[in-house]
Amino acid sequence: MQKVAGYVTSNNLNGVDIDYEDDNGFTGGPDGTGVYDGIQFLIDLTNGLARELPGYIITHAPAPGYFNASDIYHNAYTQILAKTGNNISWFNCQYYNNPPYDGTAVGWPLKDGPPRVNPADKVSSYSTIAETTTAPKLLIGTPVGAGAAGSGYLPLDQFTSQVIGPLRQQHPGTFGGVMGWEFSYDQDGTWADGVGLALHQQHVFYVGRDGNVYHAYWDPANGGPVNHDQWTSDGQVGTELATLLAGAQQHVFYVGRDGNVHHAYWDPANGGPVNHELWTSDGQAVSNLATLLAGGQQHVFYVGRDGNVHHAYWDPANGGPVNHELWTTDGQAVSNLATLLAGGQQHVFYVAADGNVHHAYWDPASGIHADQWTSDGQAGTELATLLSG
Repeated sequence: MQKVAGYVTSNNLNGVDIDYEDDNGFTGGPDGTGVYDGIQFLIDLTNGLARELPGYIITHAPAPGYFNASDIYHNAYTQILAKTGNNISWFNCQYYNNPPYDGTAVGWPLKDGPPRVNPADKVSSYSTIAETTTAPKLLIGTPVGAGAAGSGYLPLDQFTSQVIGPLRQQHPGTFGGVMGWEFSYDQDGTWADGVGLALHQQHVFYVGRDGNVYHAYWDPANGGPVNHDQWTSDGQVGTELATLLAGAQQHVFYVGRDGNVHHAYWDPANGGPVNHELWTSDGQAVSNLATLLAGGQQHVFYVGRDGNVHHAYWDPANGGPVNHELWTTDGQAVSNLATLLAGGQQHVFYVAADGNVHHAYWDPASGIHADQWTSDGQAGTELATLLSG
């Protein structure tokens, strides 16, 4: 494990994918007397890597049958999951070369050509396994090209419409996604682009003339008509919408007519009604909301009536009350907040009263700092940030 961990860190990788395909470790070998305990091996390997690589990604790429209690593999991965918990980031489940789970018939004669694939079998198996793993941690693996696997391949349009579409409808906001095998079959990115479009909704939020937040969105899973709904109904929205995506949750922040930062969010885990809460109560928020997601923390920055940059944030690690702090104290912040996350540092840029771009940032090792990025007084509006490298 130390050698694997050393390879990951020395090559600046994000983590490890464990692709275990030795059936004998689960079945006991040809005579059933046992070769070695594959279940305990994977438990020890996963937990050991998690200790060696804290904060890194550890995934597994099991065959669908490894989750099946009635199959010959003794419900192996259900046992593994029970003993490894959150040490497994997600599962790249192989819905190819694994009939009947991959939609092909067992024992298909090769003389009859490529096996026919039933997309509904993939969808059904995924939903069954998701009851064990949860949908957000389960990716459906599929061949990228017809030659990438011996069975389970579907053309892109059929895969997106008959597999991704139904799964997104069955698991709204929680479907884990897709793993493609393998990269060499998608050199020009056409397959990845098509899957990406099928996976992602497009959302627009706006303030209506009645002072409420409205939402329009397009979802390829339901055939693509633009849908509309209303996220507030009290007519108190003032200005400055800012959005944030946290996992499957969709968040909108705005300054109300009462001068406070309000928060509306949709969470598929609780059935999907839009929830509302107040993030400030002193009536001092003016304009220029900007959001930032740092791990599980949700951050909102705004300019207060005192001309300073204010910060409100929610941290699930401390039980979730909204925390508040002041990032500047000279009263010179005017407009156009823009945020950036660089490693563990949180950065805010803004235009000050002197017409220059100013910078405030928080470093976990040393706290809040401030500096000035321009000095010619020519900054007007429309700040934008970019992290390169």
